Amino acid sequence: MYNVKCIMKKRICLQQILKIKKRALKEHIPIIRDDELEVIKRILIEKQPKNILEIGTAVGYSAICFCDILSVGAHDCARN
Repeated sequence: MYNVKCIMKKRICLQQILKIKKRALKEHIPIIRDDELEVIKRILIEKQPKNILEIGTAVGYSAICFCDILSVGAHDCARN
């Protein structure tokens, strides 16, 4: 459904992230809110974790955002 080449790049395409967000909002799928993401973004930048475990993802929006914030490829995030 999504452009796999784009998602696999070192820096995830903003267009793909916005496409996922738009779809989730349209279909009333719960995703992380922008204000919550900003708080987590600050923590991720400060702590630079090597691993993140997300339990209960709906469309993977927040996990993809976390990877993007840490400038890690989506493949690296999904691998573990």
